[in-house]
Amino acid sequence: GACVGLFYTFESKTGKTILLFKTRRSSVVSLSVGILSLIILVAALYGVVTSTVGMVSHVRALQKSVSIDNDGKTEQLIMRATTLMHSDTYFRSRAEFYTSRLSTALADKTAPEAASARFTSLWKAALASAEEAVRVDRGNYLNWMMHASVYHAVVPLKIDNAYENAKASYNQARLLAPQNPRIVLALASLENDNGSRSAARTQAEAALQLKPNYTDAV
Repeated sequence: GACVGLFYTFESKTGKTILLFKTRRSSVVSLSVGILSLIILVAALYGVVTSTVGMVSHVRALQKSVSIDNDGKTEQLIMRATTLMHSDTYFRSRAEFYTSRLSTALADKTAPEAASARFTSLWKAALASAEEAVRVDRGNYLNWMMHASVYHAVVPLKIDNAYENAKASYNQARLLAPQNPRIVLALASLENDNGSRSAARTQAEAALQLKPNYTDAV
């Protein structure tokens, strides 16, 4: 509209009639294409807005997760992020948030039954989030690492199959990233937490073979 207006102002002082559609058929086709283009544009705009809001919610959740006092707001933000954007990154963050709060639930000695129920709820939420991350992208080793970490967190509590499931997920991550020493060190930590000191030492040495200056492995 602006271009036509400028054309009229600078190039012509007489009115002009511009015929866009010579036939009814061409007008129907053009109108249909225009409507379809508008629908695609609106859908694309909606996708951009939701992904942006999800990203902002995720960043704010990470900022607030540092303090336990912000747990309610952090959980609300991370849930919003995963609702708006079905991203494995956001589900990993959600799993990490719930896993990091397990020790806090166990430390509460004032109401043992309530603390036990809280622990169970957190662990189930962490596991569900980690499993969803794996479902979103099974080819990302970070998702398997997070899945393993959720089981690893409860290995010292001798929960059934926690060690086996954690080890299986770590090994899957290792298949996807065989040269990553962090995965091997995680296996060493898992063996140590399970009481297998010799196996832990073997895995730590394997991590050092991949990265000789790996301070954590030393």
